[in-house]
Amino acid sequence: MSVQWNSERDDFISLTDIAKLKDSDNPRYIIQNWLRNRNTIEFLGVWESLYNPSFNRVEFDAFRHQAERLAKLNAIAISQMEILIQDHRIEALEAHSGKLSPME
Repeated sequence: MSVQWNSERDDFISLTDIAKLKDSDNPRYIIQNWLRNRNTIEFLGVWESLYNPSFNRVEFDAFRHQAERLAKLNAIAISQMEILIQDHRIEALEAHSGKLSPME
């Protein structure tokens, strides 16, 4: 996939158009995945600071910190879900093999 941009010709880059190159039916999922990536958020900050004279760096930094906190919370939640799923699988296997006796 190749995306070309000319600052003299193009006023903006459409993330939707780029995402449609990857998945024309559901570009929103591609964009959601991009925005979950810390590197994408950092890139957008650099891009805006270079090409947007009214870019508010302080507001962006607050947004970036919030995104980092949410990413950490998501990582913790995913880790806990994986543990619960694994525990459930072990219990299901033990019950299926007869190693667990019903509690009376």
